[in-house]
Amino acid sequence: MTNALFVLRIGPVAAEILGHDGDAEVAAAFDRSVVLMTARGFVTLGGEGLGDGPLNVLVSKSLGPLDWLRFGLTREAKGAVSGGRLIIGDRFALTTGGAPVWQPPPWPMVSPAGVGAALARIRRDDAAAWPAEGLSRLVIARAPERSDRSARAAAPTIAALAEHLGRALELGLSNDGLSRSATLLIGLGPGLTPSGDDLVGGLLLVLSALGKLRLRDALWEALVPELDLLTTGLSGAHLAAAADGLAAASVHAALNAILIGDVAALPDHIATLRGIGHSSGADTLAGIVLALDAALAAGATGSSTAAQRVEVGRGTGVRWLKARPRSYRS
Repeated sequence: MTNALFVLRIGPVAAEILGHDGDAEVAAAFDRSVVLMTARGFVTLGGEGLGDGPLNVLVSKSLGPLDWLRFGLTREAKGAVSGGRLIIGDRFALTTGGAPVWQPPPWPMVSPAGVGAALARIRRDDAAAWPAEGLSRLVIARAPERSDRSARAAAPTIAALAEHLGRALELGLSNDGLSRSATLLIGLGPGLTPSGDDLVGGLLLVLSALGKLRLRDALWEALVPELDLLTTGLSGAHLAAAADGLAAASVHAALNAILIGDVAALPDHIATLRGIGHSSGADTLAGIVLALDAALAAGATGSSTAAQRVEVGRGTGVRWLKARPRSYRS
């Protein structure tokens, strides 16, 4: 048993998904991680370097490095979840039931002045420090001329999103313009989690952190009917988690630092987010920046109130799936 696999930690969404028996299939396999599709949704297996997150299962091996290919975890490999055990093919078995469940920390009390200082620090970096692809140069650096073609094309939609979000925050009510502009961004960009999705996910997370739950839920309900047609199943799962106030641990750490104005800690957080995916971390931060800009302008960041200590993750991030299988599209 020297090569036994075991779970270090499991995200709350992944724990809920793998708590239901049913078929499982490898949807995508990479060097560092493997994406599984089940009837309940998607989970991602990876080593500790993957980092904690709502859909993540952090796996370790008692001897030697993880080698997904050696365990037969190639795309379309079939398996099942049964009684808290995940089995893929005849070489991979993992007990997930009873594993330690990761949870992000509570939202901090918000300092409006600190948020302003943090946003100014984030924008201090030159546009070239942000990925050439994606939306971060457009939103964070405010440099459309140095953004890629898809970002420039999306600029009017993003401007409309910011305007309608500001109005919604002022009134405390959602509006059609907000729903429409957010929906237009879903599926924008390449990859398993397109840039537009990551930006909207960051926005949803900020609404949770500020206690704007009615507004967040109204926006989410407007997005749900469109997700199956506009984006990948995996990205939809991450958006569902964001709509429950759940994201990667590194995103929570960065957002919490911004909310309290911990400017000194931001360079490390920014560097970490820039390293997530091709541009996913930077695009998520772009959504956070856009939402907090709108909140500051609307006077909606508030102060240290109970609303800003809302419980992280009021659900499991899988409620939109309704226990039905989904296709996987890259």
